[in-house]
Amino acid sequence: MVMLKANGYGLGAVRLAKLYEERGCDFFAIACIEEGIELREAGIRGDVMIMGYTEACYAELLADYDLTQSLVSLDYARQLSLKASRLRKTIKTQIQLDTGMSRVGIFSQGESFLETAVSQCCEICGLPGLDVKGIYTHMAVADDLSREAYTQWQLDSYTYIAGAVIARTGKHILRHIAASPSILYQPETYRGYDYVRPGVVLYGAAPHNRPYNENDGIGMQLKDAYSLRSRVAMVKDVPAGTGVSYDLLYTTNRPTRIATVSVGYGDAYLRAFAVPGVYAVIRGKKCPQIGKICMDMTMFDVTGTDVEVDDEVILLGYGGIPINELGLLTGVTAVTVPCLVPNRDPHVYINE
Repeated sequence: MVMLKANGYGLGAVRLAKLYEERGCDFFAIACIEEGIELREAGIRGDVMIMGYTEACYAELLADYDLTQSLVSLDYARQLSLKASRLRKTIKTQIQLDTGMSRVGIFSQGESFLETAVSQCCEICGLPGLDVKGIYTHMAVADDLSREAYTQWQLDSYTYIAGAVIARTGKHILRHIAASPSILYQPETYRGYDYVRPGVVLYGAAPHNRPYNENDGIGMQLKDAYSLRSRVAMVKDVPAGTGVSYDLLYTTNRPTRIATVSVGYGDAYLRAFAVPGVYAVIRGKKCPQIGKICMDMTMFDVTGTDVEVDDEVILLGYGGIPINELGLLTGVTAVTVPCLVPNRDPHVYINE
């Protein structure tokens, strides 16, 4: 089950869905009904599940576009059932359990709540107008190996509830737990289950701001699958003692060649990236970022290079500073940047 929420993490949900479908993927997950409708109207045929909340008044659209809706509570399931029944339609659904995130889902944290959760799930399975296809949960700290006991506690709760619901209802219900962190670190959350839910790992990003290498977790090798690129707009030579960008937070300490690049926080190249260690790659050389990042322009120190106007600049990702390294330096998680890239920036797909 490929995660395509937030326009496929900003990389183009429709384009990616078609690519994954061609390669055999038959299940996609998104965050809201608008994203699901977009996939259907683009011709995507596989199952499409909405992980977030959809108001019951949109029941007809859920049915007509053949979307699978997450059920976040018994009350919500009853509302959706009532709407579907009045419309004489059936809506595909999956039950979400809150085993430890305290976000959405039927509260299932700890032994004292398990039987109540089982009872609620069984009632949902019998509601008219709803076709319950699955039951799932989400792990809170799967990538924190120092807190494996918490992950196991969540897993135990989920395993009990899902097993009991299947036994008592006799329904064939799909089971899935593992998102990107669990895929990397907790194989027990997907071995023997029906699906995994990969998101950022598909594009080479670890779902945390810690050093990651292929010896971590299950030994999966991660490679950046996308990059943010632009062009040099101007090159100038300035003397020592020259202030750079807003607030003059950076001052040159030697004669410096500065390249101004057409990119800024308006393109998801965030001001948080203006820290020591961040660089762009221009003509194969690492060029440090200097000065405050502007909305549409950013400066780099290209002293000692033959950088020229119109040279390509690799700002991050494949060919540039690795996404996970950038996250370590800035505290910005790897998934954030592509989600924020605006429509004004063209998306170029290669090797399709």
